[in-house]
Amino acid sequence: MGKDPNMIIYNPPQLKNARKNLRINSTEAERKFWQHLKNKALGEKFYRQFGIEHFIVDFYCWRKKLIIEIDGNVHNEPEIAKQDRHRQVFLENKGFKILRFKNEEILQNIYRVIDEVRKFL
Repeated sequence: MGKDPNMIIYNPPQLKNARKNLRINSTEAERKFWQHLKNKALGEKFYRQFGIEHFIVDFYCWRKKLIIEIDGNVHNEPEIAKQDRHRQVFLENKGFKILRFKNEEILQNIYRVIDEVRKFL
C-alpha cells in the first residue's frame, strides 16, 4: 500500500532548524505583523514560519488553510519571483489560499493589511 499523494506533510523534521532560524532572524515587517496575529488577536490561531511539505511559509492559519507571505525586496529578483510562483501554484493546488504583502505595506500601513486579512477570515 503506497503513500496517499493527497496527504500533506506539516512541519517535517528536516525543516525544524531552518524554521527556528527564520523565527530568530525575522524581518522588522514580520515581527510587526506577528504582533497583530499572535494569541488569536484576529480570532484565529496563526503559526509563524510553519512547514508545509518542503516549504516554509511566513504565517499559517490551520482552520482557514490560509498562508500569509511577507515579501522583501529579494522577491523582486527574477529567479526568486519564479520560485515564488512555483511554490504558490504548488500550495494552491493543495487547497491553500495565499495572501502576499510587501514589507513596505506592513511597515507603512499595517492596519490596511490587517483589514484585508480580517476580510478573508
